[in-house]
Amino acid sequence: MWKFAPFINFLKDLLEHPLVGEVIIINNDIGSTPQSEVLKHPKVKLKVFLNNIIVNASWNFGVAIAENEKVCILNDDIIFDLRVFNRVSEFLEPGKFVVTVPESHLVASGGHIVQGHIRIEPYHRGVDMFHFGAMMFICKQDWIDIPAGLDMFYGDYWAFETMLTRFNQNYIVRDVFFWTEIETTSSTFSNKEEIYNKETQIYSAALELFNKNFSRKTIDNPIQQ
Repeated sequence: MWKFAPFINFLKDLLEHPLVGEVIIINNDIGSTPQSEVLKHPKVKLKVFLNNIIVNASWNFGVAIAENEKVCILNDDIIFDLRVFNRVSEFLEPGKFVVTVPESHLVASGGHIVQGHIRIEPYHRGVDMFHFGAMMFICKQDWIDIPAGLDMFYGDYWAFETMLTRFNQNYIVRDVFFWTEIETTSSTFSNKEEIYNKETQIYSAALELFNKNFSRKTIDNPIQQ
């Protein structure tokens, strides 16, 4: 949506990283597209939509056309330590879902960190999952499309919970520089609360159905030892 002014400069750095094979940009606001040469970079795939397909459909589309097995889903309003790609690339494989969970108080104060070791830790219930959907890593084969009807909310929770159901363990990145303005785009929607309430019901029903079907499939097809 081009609401975050530093995006173009950060994109230049992103494209220089050797582990970044392509950057798929879902352009949901054609009229605001900046005139920048970096958008013509050979690694950039700029996909234009006449109407805003909103975040969750954008994620589904981006993963579907990705050429690489290891995929990183990013918000367009963040800046972070690019070394995170090195750490996660060594760790990521099918069955693993990794999200970056910045410390909420650090983001609020500017995103500064003390050490920056970039650790990957197992997730456990009770962890503060503040803004985890801003940066997510998954193997393309593990992605399950976010259901229709979920446009703006719960896409990150859908990916997180469906991976947790199938593989029993997700992972979080800690101690990494991460800065964001938070909800740069979604804050512009006037009916945000109405959309949230509607999608909460859709998400709950869809996840319940997914879990039931997965449990039934597990019972019908037990793993042979």
